[in-house]
Amino acid sequence: MEFNERYRVDGQTIPAWLCDNAQCGYRELVRVPMTPAAQSRRRAREIRANARRLAMRVRATTDRSKKLLESARPRPKNKTR
Repeated sequence: MEFNERYRVDGQTIPAWLCDNAQCGYRELVRVPMTPAAQSRRRAREIRANARRLAMRVRATTDRSKKLLESARPRPKNKTR
């Protein structure tokens, strides 16, 4: 298997994984040919939004964990008794 950044399909250059053996004929395109630009932008926007949401969830979970750990620490005993 080898990666070719400029594999030609129907007059377009598309990145693809190809088999080294010429008789095999295996190919897996990395991108779909002829994807409309608006659809590509929409998908890219969704990917970025999902990454941001994940970062926000991780930050919130970390903050909650820190608060829980702080509240679980032993408190100083009341020495007036």
